[in-house]
Amino acid sequence: MKFIQITHAAIRARLCALLVALSGCPADPPVYIDFPDGGPCLSSVDPFGIPPTCTSGTMWTQGNFKDPRMRPGLACFSCHGASDMAPGFTLAGTIYPTAHEPDECNGGGAQMGQATVVIKDSTGMELTLAANTVGNFFWAADLMPPYTAKVVYQGCVRIMATPQMTGDCNSCHRQIGANGAPGRIVLP
Repeated sequence: MKFIQITHAAIRARLCALLVALSGCPADPPVYIDFPDGGPCLSSVDPFGIPPTCTSGTMWTQGNFKDPRMRPGLACFSCHGASDMAPGFTLAGTIYPTAHEPDECNGGGAQMGQATVVIKDSTGMELTLAANTVGNFFWAADLMPPYTAKVVYQGCVRIMATPQMTGDCNSCHRQIGANGAPGRIVLP
């Protein structure tokens, strides 16, 4: 018989996610869970406790030059939403190593290219998006909200257990966070 150790926080998070799913209403604040997928993952450094800094030390400096690495950290739908300015996305955002990285800070180099974002929509369709070297990820085909999301990196997972109605991830996952988000989307 195999036993799994579950913390009170994990139980609370799963119960919150179940209540949200049953009620059809978004929870506030969002619930995040870190857990290993085959190995120890919890860092001794809390990514939400680090003061604002650009970890990579490099910034996007090309303005609106069309590039998949463009404008990390900014709300993608301000251009890639319902306008003719840029191709439309149904889901887009940026992953960072810490939670309070400034807008247009490049996400962290080659390690970001190893991170994936797994999205599950309300029909049960699951898709895996690879982050690029600045941490940007995006999707342009249809998805049916609400969505759940998780970041997978080196066998570790960070789950956002609260279903979301918008795919503009950076509109909430800002340097200081908005609408209950604690800051940036971060690696587990």
